[in-house]
Amino acid sequence: MTSSARIEEVQKWLKENVQSFSTPQKIIIDEIDFDWDDLSGGFSLQLDEIRVSERYSLSVGIDGRYEYGGPMYVSPLGAPASYRAISLTDETELAISNALNNFFPRMAAFGLHPITKEFINSSTPVRHRIVDHAAIEHLKQLIANHQARIEVSLN
Repeated sequence: MTSSARIEEVQKWLKENVQSFSTPQKIIIDEIDFDWDDLSGGFSLQLDEIRVSERYSLSVGIDGRYEYGGPMYVSPLGAPASYRAISLTDETELAISNALNNFFPRMAAFGLHPITKEFINSSTPVRHRIVDHAAIEHLKQLIANHQARIEVSLN
Protein backbone atom coordinates (compact mmCIF):
# COMPACT_ATOMS: atom_id res chain seq x y z
CA MET A 1 0.00 0.00 0.00
CA THR A 2 1.37 3.45 -0.91
CA SER A 3 1.85 6.07 1.79
CA SER A 4 -0.88 8.30 0.32
CA ALA A 5 -3.32 5.36 0.30
CA ARG A 6 -2.37 4.65 3.93
CA ILE A 7 -2.97 8.27 4.89
CA GLU A 8 -6.36 8.20 3.17
CA GLU A 9 -7.25 4.98 5.01
CA VAL A 10 -6.34 6.54 8.37
CA GLN A 11 -8.25 9.74 7.56
CA LYS A 12 -11.32 7.72 6.61
CA TRP A 13 -11.06 5.73 9.85
CA LEU A 14 -10.77 8.93 11.87
CA LYS A 15 -13.78 10.48 10.13
CA GLU A 16 -15.80 7.39 11.10
CA ASN A 17 -14.51 7.14 14.69
CA VAL A 18 -13.81 10.63 16.04
CA GLN A 19 -16.77 12.05 17.95
CA SER A 20 -17.41 15.67 16.97
CA PHE A 21 -19.50 18.07 19.01
CA SER A 22 -20.76 21.52 18.10
CA THR A 23 -20.58 24.37 20.62
CA PRO A 24 -23.05 23.59 23.41
CA GLN A 25 -25.16 26.05 25.34
CA LYS A 26 -24.07 24.48 28.64
CA ILE A 27 -20.92 22.68 29.77
CA ILE A 28 -20.70 20.65 32.97
CA ILE A 29 -17.36 19.50 34.35
CA ASP A 30 -17.74 17.05 37.23
CA GLU A 31 -16.50 13.77 38.70
CA ILE A 32 -13.25 15.65 39.25
CA ASP A 33 -10.30 13.86 40.80
CA PHE A 34 -6.90 15.38 41.42
CA ASP A 35 -3.67 14.06 42.92
CA TRP A 36 -2.02 17.01 44.65
CA ASP A 37 1.32 15.21 44.88
CA ASP A 38 1.84 15.03 41.12
CA LEU A 39 -0.59 17.82 40.16
CA SER A 40 -2.68 15.71 37.81
CA GLY A 41 -6.12 14.22 37.65
CA GLY A 42 -9.17 13.99 35.48
CA PHE A 43 -12.80 14.91 35.01
CA SER A 44 -15.98 14.01 33.19
CA LEU A 45 -17.58 16.31 30.66
CA GLN A 46 -21.17 16.95 29.71
CA LEU A 47 -22.12 19.08 26.71
CA ASP A 48 -25.77 20.14 26.99
CA GLU A 49 -27.52 16.81 27.62
CA ILE A 50 -24.74 14.62 26.19
CA ARG A 51 -22.39 12.97 28.67
CA VAL A 52 -19.05 12.34 26.95
CA SER A 53 -18.19 8.70 27.65
CA GLU A 54 -14.42 9.17 27.96
CA ARG A 55 -12.72 11.08 30.78
CA TYR A 56 -10.43 14.04 30.28
CA SER A 57 -7.02 14.42 31.90
CA LEU A 58 -6.04 17.46 33.93
CA SER A 59 -2.62 18.77 34.99
CA VAL A 60 -0.76 21.91 35.97
CA GLY A 61 1.53 23.38 33.33
CA ILE A 62 4.87 25.05 33.89
CA ASP A 63 3.07 28.41 33.73
CA GLY A 64 0.96 27.50 36.79
CA ARG A 65 -2.22 27.22 34.75
CA TYR A 66 -4.35 24.11 34.50
CA GLU A 67 -4.31 22.21 31.21
CA TYR A 68 -6.57 19.45 30.05
CA GLY A 69 -6.40 16.78 27.42
CA GLY A 70 -9.01 14.60 25.85
CA PRO A 71 -8.94 10.94 24.98
CA MET A 72 -6.67 9.95 22.11
CA TYR A 73 -6.44 7.25 19.48
CA VAL A 74 -2.86 6.05 19.58
CA SER A 75 -1.55 4.65 16.29
CA PRO A 76 -4.93 3.83 14.70
CA LEU A 77 -4.47 1.29 11.91
CA GLY A 78 -0.77 1.28 12.78
CA ALA A 79 -0.30 4.95 11.86
CA PRO A 80 2.78 6.43 13.58
CA ALA A 81 0.78 9.20 15.24
CA SER A 82 -1.90 9.93 17.82
CA TYR A 83 -5.21 11.63 17.11
CA ARG A 84 -7.94 13.16 19.23
CA ALA A 85 -10.84 10.79 19.83
CA ILE A 86 -13.17 13.72 20.49
CA SER A 87 -13.32 16.96 18.53
CA LEU A 88 -14.63 20.09 20.24
CA THR A 89 -15.03 23.57 18.80
CA ASP A 90 -12.46 26.23 19.65
CA GLU A 91 -15.13 28.09 21.64
CA THR A 92 -15.89 24.98 23.70
CA GLU A 93 -12.19 24.30 24.35
CA LEU A 94 -11.60 27.89 25.45
CA ALA A 95 -14.63 27.79 27.76
CA ILE A 96 -13.38 24.56 29.39
CA SER A 97 -9.87 25.97 29.84
CA ASN A 98 -11.18 29.21 31.35
CA ALA A 99 -13.60 27.34 33.63
CA LEU A 100 -10.85 25.08 34.97
CA ASN A 101 -8.47 27.98 35.57
CA ASN A 102 -11.16 30.02 37.32
CA PHE A 103 -12.18 27.05 39.50
CA PHE A 104 -8.75 25.72 40.49
CA PRO A 105 -6.46 27.99 42.54
CA ARG A 106 -3.47 29.20 40.59
CA MET A 107 -0.11 27.58 41.22
CA ALA A 108 3.28 29.32 41.00
CA ALA A 109 4.84 29.04 37.56
CA PHE A 110 8.32 27.68 36.90
CA GLY A 111 10.96 30.35 37.33
CA LEU A 112 11.51 32.87 40.09
CA HIS A 113 8.65 32.90 42.62
CA PRO A 114 7.29 36.48 42.74
CA ILE A 115 7.05 36.55 46.56
CA THR A 116 9.63 34.14 48.00
CA LYS A 117 12.16 34.66 45.18
CA GLU A 118 12.73 30.89 45.31
CA PHE A 119 13.43 29.26 41.94
CA ILE A 120 10.55 26.94 40.96
CA ASN A 121 11.19 23.94 38.68
CA SER A 122 10.02 20.34 38.24
CA SER A 123 11.92 19.27 41.39
CA THR A 124 10.28 21.89 43.61
CA PRO A 125 7.90 20.39 46.18
CA VAL A 126 4.25 21.04 45.36
CA ARG A 127 3.72 22.91 48.64
CA HIS A 128 6.14 25.57 47.40
CA ARG A 129 4.10 26.08 44.21
CA ILE A 130 0.86 26.70 46.11
CA VAL A 131 -0.07 30.37 46.10
CA ASP A 132 -3.25 30.17 48.23
CA HIS A 133 -3.13 27.29 50.74
CA ALA A 134 -6.65 27.94 52.07
CA ALA A 135 -8.14 27.79 48.58
CA ILE A 136 -6.34 24.51 47.88
CA GLU A 137 -7.58 22.98 51.16
CA HIS A 138 -11.15 24.06 50.33
CA LEU A 139 -10.91 22.51 46.86
CA LYS A 140 -9.41 19.31 48.28
CA GLN A 141 -12.49 18.99 50.51
CA LEU A 142 -14.89 19.61 47.61
CA ILE A 143 -13.15 16.95 45.53
CA ALA A 144 -12.97 14.45 48.41
CA ASN A 145 -16.70 14.93 49.07
CA HIS A 146 -17.55 14.61 45.34
CA GLN A 147 -18.94 18.17 45.35
CA ALA A 148 -16.54 19.68 42.83
CA ARG A 149 -18.64 20.70 39.84
CA ILE A 150 -18.29 23.46 37.27
CA GLU A 151 -21.17 24.70 35.10
CA VAL A 152 -20.61 27.10 32.23
CA SER A 153 -23.27 28.74 30.09
CA LEU A 154 -22.30 29.74 26.56
CA ASN A 155 -25.26 31.95 25.68
